[in-house]
Amino acid sequence: MVKGDFAGQMGPLDKLREAVCAVRPKSMDDFGTDLKGRLLTLLLRVGRQSKKQEDEEKEAARIKVLEGLARVWLALGDNRRAAGALQTAGKDEAAAALLDESGEWRAKVALHRATGEPGKAARILEEKGELADAVEAYAEAGDGEGRLRVLVKLGDEAKVIEALDAMPKEKAEDAAIRHGVLDAWAKVLTERQDWDGVARLYQKHGRQDIAARAWEEAGDFRKAMKAYRVAGDAEGHDRCLDAIVEQHTRKNDLLGAAKILAGAGLLDRAAEVAAEKHPEEAHEWFIEGGYKDKALDLARREARKAEGHQDYRLRAVWLERAKDFVSAATLWEGLDDLEKAQKLYEEARAWEPAARCAESRKRFDEAVELYYRANLPEKAERAKLLG
Repeated sequence: MVKGDFAGQMGPLDKLREAVCAVRPKSMDDFGTDLKGRLLTLLLRVGRQSKKQEDEEKEAARIKVLEGLARVWLALGDNRRAAGALQTAGKDEAAAALLDESGEWRAKVALHRATGEPGKAARILEEKGELADAVEAYAEAGDGEGRLRVLVKLGDEAKVIEALDAMPKEKAEDAAIRHGVLDAWAKVLTERQDWDGVARLYQKHGRQDIAARAWEEAGDFRKAMKAYRVAGDAEGHDRCLDAIVEQHTRKNDLLGAAKILAGAGLLDRAAEVAAEKHPEEAHEWFIEGGYKDKALDLARREARKAEGHQDYRLRAVWLERAKDFVSAATLWEGLDDLEKAQKLYEEARAWEPAARCAESRKRFDEAVELYYRANLPEKAERAKLLG
């Protein structure tokens, strides 16, 4: 140890303290006379560096060396000399605590706090049940989870919420899970109006009912609806379904609204919503849902709307759906779709035009049968000859 070489002294002091801690002596008397003498000479020499340095950096190094020396003395069970080292470093309050007869652990707490290690002090205080002081020390150390852990032990819910709120979001959530204070973390998220965070938190832990309410509050009705369905809450599910439909309706997206309803199995409602602007889809949903009368009423309305329309195929389709088979067949015949026309004439029991279509298609056997049904044997015989 070279006097004044503070940078060079710190490493050996740390190694010495580690070696002493490994042995765990009750006092220096546990060492042999020779080793004790050499060790004492070394430590006293370090402690004699009492002159304050004018250079700030060097002075900081001197204080650090004296703090290290205090730790060595404390490891050797010599609180008096540890206190002397702290006094030389200008740490009078910590030195006084070391001389207190209240116990060695309090001396260690004082030393750690005096030498800028509040985290170590906090852990000792927590172990000894001095929880209020431990909270303060963890806060001083910037250890948010340590502070939280002790506050949970104290049962101070308000402070627990405050501690979680002060932590980064990801760390706070993990800490809340580890220490069993999910509800407190949820309160923090609620206070922040972070509904998405609340929902994800409870969904992750199987609380679909709470997650659903949070999604609903956040305005994400699709996720809310799904969560309500999993939770078995039909009322909540339907409320969110109505909200989604309303969103689409406000944007004049009636087909989107109808598809949502159809996806939920409400085919009649879907068709009613879509009927005005999307009759094709509406008719399909009425049929799929078994609402034949409603499907027929829609088809008749669309057939009337299509009167005079130049799109003959469209008119024919709606006339067929409205069960006006003859009118539909006439249009298909005019469009030269004789197969479809024949089928619809047959559906209407209009045998003669059906036979005419069959004859034009060179389906003479069918034409013969249809002419006989129409009670036109002469035309039937003619069709036989053509065949």
